[in-house]
Amino acid sequence: MSFLFLAFKRMLRSLPFLLSLLLLTLTVTASLFCDRVIEPQGAGYVALSGGTESEAVQAGLSGRGFVRYETEEEMRHDIEAGILACGAVFAPDLESRITSASLEKSVRFLTSPTATLPTMFRLEIVTELLLAAAPYFSLPILETLAPSTDLRDEVVSAYHEELQSGTGFVFDVETVSGKVPDELGFALSLAVCLLSLFLFFLPLLQSCRLYQPEYRALVRRIGSKNALLTVFLPEAVVSFLLTLLALCIILPLGAVLSGKVRFIEWLLPAIISASLSASLGLLLPTVIRRADTLQMLTVPTLLLTLVLCPLFMNVANLLPAARFVQPLLPTYWIFAAKETPLLWGGIALLALPLSALLLSFTLRSIDKPHNM
Repeated sequence: MSFLFLAFKRMLRSLPFLLSLLLLTLTVTASLFCDRVIEPQGAGYVALSGGTESEAVQAGLSGRGFVRYETEEEMRHDIEAGILACGAVFAPDLESRITSASLEKSVRFLTSPTATLPTMFRLEIVTELLLAAAPYFSLPILETLAPSTDLRDEVVSAYHEELQSGTGFVFDVETVSGKVPDELGFALSLAVCLLSLFLFFLPLLQSCRLYQPEYRALVRRIGSKNALLTVFLPEAVVSFLLTLLALCIILPLGAVLSGKVRFIEWLLPAIISASLSASLGLLLPTVIRRADTLQMLTVPTLLLTLVLCPLFMNVANLLPAARFVQPLLPTYWIFAAKETPLLWGGIALLALPLSALLLSFTLRSIDKPHNM
């Protein structure tokens, strides 16, 4: 216990470690509020046609957050200014096109080169058009079957009643895993991604202490085995425990302050990810013998994190091969632990003692001179 107490005092005097914990607390907590200052781009529309069906389309789009403009020039100006991602210009005779079920060239889309999801906006507009025109698609068939009977009003009225009651065009969505679909907002995704980065950097920072001149001088005085058992491993344990303590404070506090209660669900995955990253911090010195090489791992890890970790979207949905690379990325372990906590928790329990044991077998490498 005396070694742990001395290691605790040394870690409290370690400015890089304390600064990392402070940045972890501030950046993760602040990221939970970023969606309150960053407003996503919306979409607009211009509709000059009047009529029941045309107004129903406009009401549906307004309910989805689309902004109505009186002229195309005003909407183009806002798209060019970056206020809107894209827009739609409806044909002047939209009402007659809907009632005749002839939707070809009934809408013209305008989009910005920087729009991230223009297809989604187009699908929403097309959906509203099809909902309005749906009853009129069946009228030609009914007129052929019953030419002497006018069922137009009855069919349209029946469709409208089903839409208003919520019984029309209803689908049951079920996930393969049986879990409720989990969709992260931008703020939560950013907070989790930053959290995973810090959980990787903290053990990496601790591993670099092996190559400091003070530690190498200690190795020459008391031997590599004693230095490892009385200095490095106690410091690694204290660093790991302080990281876990910070997680147990940051996640509940951030969830309460930001109002995003779901952030607490990431506490267990964060603990598992911290355990796996601590194991990696013990394994890296067995294969990497230079501090500068160890520190350079942060650059490719950061780049791969931005590409492969589901910050804005899961790239594996577009590139299935990424699923085989993601588990190898330390910053992805928190997402993997969220999906299968028992599996990754068991791996973490085995990895910590095994990595410490493997490090003990490479004590001779510590006695050799290392370059900073």
